[in-house]
Amino acid sequence: MRAVTAFLALCLFGFALAPRPAYANKWDTGATAGALGVPLAAGIISLVKDDWPGAWQLGFTYVATMGVTEGLKYTIDETRPDGGKHSFPSGHAASAFAGAAYLQRRYGWKYGIPAYAISTLVGYARVHNDKHHWHDILASAVIGNVAAFLITKPYEGPIHTSLIADPVSKSYGIQASMRF
Repeated sequence: MRAVTAFLALCLFGFALAPRPAYANKWDTGATAGALGVPLAAGIISLVKDDWPGAWQLGFTYVATMGVTEGLKYTIDETRPDGGKHSFPSGHAASAFAGAAYLQRRYGWKYGIPAYAISTLVGYARVHNDKHHWHDILASAVIGNVAAFLITKPYEGPIHTSLIADPVSKSYGIQASMRF
């Protein structure tokens, strides 16, 4: 439970640090903070756990997600509900969902549920402010989740155990190793 509380505190810290342009309302500010805060919190959690392979996997997941998202934005060039360009898919939502999918895949649902909740709020805020359609948000969530599924491996922690079996010599055992 402490991990969930720490994660939410880091996201709120990200909200507080988010830039606020003069035209921004609370939903705009929250969406930007969530889009930056979820992957930032994921990176901090990986570093606090001293999980450097995970931090690299987060980086690759994020780059892949944002690369596909930006490529589709300029290839499809769908009009936004407010009349702007490049609606499909949502960069804000893709960023947040990439961080959420990484956390869930790497560390489990204890981290994933709050991250997905914040990511869903980011998507809602983008639709609420007429920046995106719901299908833009759904596509962003799919892109972030597919990237995390392909790149991120579940965390094994500092101690790894495995079963050993040699049926020929009828030897069986457990091997434990620790990463320092």
